[in-house]
Amino acid sequence: MEIYNTSSSQYESENSKTFSMIKIYAFMALALLITGLVGYGLPYLLVATGAEAAYLPIMIVSAIVMIPMMIVIQLKAFKKTSKAVPICFFVYSVAMGCLLSSILMVFDLTLVAIAFIISAGTFGVMALFGAITKNSLNGLLPIVFTAVIGASIISLVNLLIGSEAIYWIAEFVMFGAMLLITAIDMNNIKKIAMTTEGSSTNVALFCAFNLYVDFIYIFIRVLYYVALFTSNRK
Repeated sequence: MEIYNTSSSQYESENSKTFSMIKIYAFMALALLITGLVGYGLPYLLVATGAEAAYLPIMIVSAIVMIPMMIVIQLKAFKKTSKAVPICFFVYSVAMGCLLSSILMVFDLTLVAIAFIISAGTFGVMALFGAITKNSLNGLLPIVFTAVIGASIISLVNLLIGSEAIYWIAEFVMFGAMLLITAIDMNNIKKIAMTTEGSSTNVALFCAFNLYVDFIYIFIRVLYYVALFTSNRK
């Protein structure tokens, strides 16, 4: 009987973890969908309504709005009664779509699709690495932060030097650091999903938000690399 109860408890725990992860990825997918629709739809909407002059103010407001939205999500996520988290999550996704519209309308749809597929694959590999790693990856954070700070300093110095080699070294160090952050985030989210808090909608939104931000950064960099590679081949 005791063995049965233990087995039943483990089964319920696994089911709860699976449900929490499905919730997290569903929210992340929703945020990406909103961002994509806004990113592609906004320019056409403004042209159709003759409100092209509103584009720049929308960009400025979006950039400003994202900061408080991010802060609220980080601070209020573990308060189950807070209704601000879903609102901020939605607003942030829309604001990000507005900002990305300036990038998406420049590139060909095929190019964007290729970049998205590569980004999804890269994100998936790093997320899987974080999920299957049993030990905490938080010990890598000092290395990541050091790499980011070092690459930032090198980039600033390179503004004076103008070396292409140094530029790409700093660029790939920053990109590599972001990939590690994705794995670290996934590792921590897996642990959150195993707790009772993991079933909370606000906590699921918090986890989805972190993965969403990681994915967006990867996508922007990959889109840049793909565009650069294709332009050099022409």
